[in-house]
Amino acid sequence: MDYQKVKILLDKIKLSAPKVLVLGDIMLDCYINGSVSRISPEAPVPILSFEKEKYILGGVGNVAHNLVNLGAKVKLATIIGDDSEGRIIKDLIKKIGILSNYVHSTPNINTTKKTRFISKSNQLLRLDNDSIGYKSSDHLYLQNNLDEILSKIDCIIISDYNKGVCSESIIKNIIAKSNLSLIHI
Repeated sequence: MDYQKVKILLDKIKLSAPKVLVLGDIMLDCYINGSVSRISPEAPVPILSFEKEKYILGGVGNVAHNLVNLGAKVKLATIIGDDSEGRIIKDLIKKIGILSNYVHSTPNINTTKKTRFISKSNQLLRLDNDSIGYKSSDHLYLQNNLDEILSKIDCIIISDYNKGVCSESIIKNIIAKSNLSLIHI
């Protein structure tokens, strides 16, 4: 079933928009498109001639974006780096209409970024820059706002990509404090 059919069905049901907390690891997905017409004389690798660059939300950001497209009111709880990638993520979140009160920016980590180099729909290479170095103070921000977050939502989706946001203590705390439906992706 495609997106338009699901949207039409949901519009017919006339349900109020659910308030969803989406918690987890966010990533910046970068797509660098170009064309390859020759091989490098330095090593047997293709030379990609740059044409365009595109950024989209990855990880929990993709989950949040999909929920917004289905009509949900989404609150995002995540941790990003205080870096250029984190600023791009903040801009994308705002543009999409995701509530970002619980997006914590910290200088302790680099924002996770996945860069894909593509030529004619073929992925040539993926370059990963993963976040490392979370401090307990970064998780404390989410812990301290948990009661406020949980009081204003209908359900929770936890999207863990094993990058560090979904610590055991945060997950246990959410489960203990919540009597809401819990979906784990």
